[in-house]
Amino acid sequence: ERLAVSIFPKIKNIIEKWEKLDISNFPSDYFNAISLPFISSLKKALDEATSLKKTAPITDWKKKYTGGTNENIFLKSYDAKDKLQALSFVYKKYKENLYELGYYDYDDMILEVIEALKKNENLRSELQEQFLYTMIDEFQDTNDAQIRLIRLLADHPTNEEKPNIMVVGDDDQAIYRFQGADISNIKDFYSKYDGVKVIVMTDNYRSNQNILDLAREIILTGEDRLENIVSGIDKKLVSKNSEIKPGEIKKIKFSTKEHQYHNIALRIKNLIDSGH
Repeated sequence: ERLAVSIFPKIKNIIEKWEKLDISNFPSDYFNAISLPFISSLKKALDEATSLKKTAPITDWKKKYTGGTNENIFLKSYDAKDKLQALSFVYKKYKENLYELGYYDYDDMILEVIEALKKNENLRSELQEQFLYTMIDEFQDTNDAQIRLIRLLADHPTNEEKPNIMVVGDDDQAIYRFQGADISNIKDFYSKYDGVKVIVMTDNYRSNQNILDLAREIILTGEDRLENIVSGIDKKLVSKNSEIKPGEIKKIKFSTKEHQYHNIALRIKNLIDSGH
């Protein structure tokens, strides 16, 4: 905790200096293209580390984005900068061709909407007044572009940082990081808006209590969870379905994945043969 207190101001200072860099004389948009995700991800890591009072998020960020030693740190993409710069020109031409043909890349549709809302104040105001209430399901799986769109729609001066947004999500079910989902969105939402009301749903109708208790033992080993950050949250599930028949939990070890798959297939076959 003492280390965190000393290093956080230094990182904040780096971010502030980076954001003040004058890149108007740079020969291309290359620097800006790589610096935006770089610095925004560092910001999120710092916010997360500050709330946890631990340096683990900063360490994870460093492993993901940098290489070298403590004395000689460089971006992991540095060695491939020439290839990346060449690719950026190809991508720029690709985007120009799409625009000329009136097409949109599926992954860029949200980004195009974000750009339109940022540039067109009348469009943004019109949509903000049209969609006064918003509910977002599976919020733990939102990515950076989606959360930017949500904030643009909610960022009306009359809201005074209290927009009519309801998000439904479970930080213990975040499984789409490979698609850009960022679990910090669910934490940032709590700190971003004033007076967020948290409703915890603990009634479970799918499983026996013994399964829920065992699952919770595993889940509690995770440090980066809302229960550890927001006071008053208790996510212990209680089985409410009396129609579920009691079962038993077995722990079976296998020497290889193939042995495990074979055992599963064999169990399924035996169940089918017995009339299930």
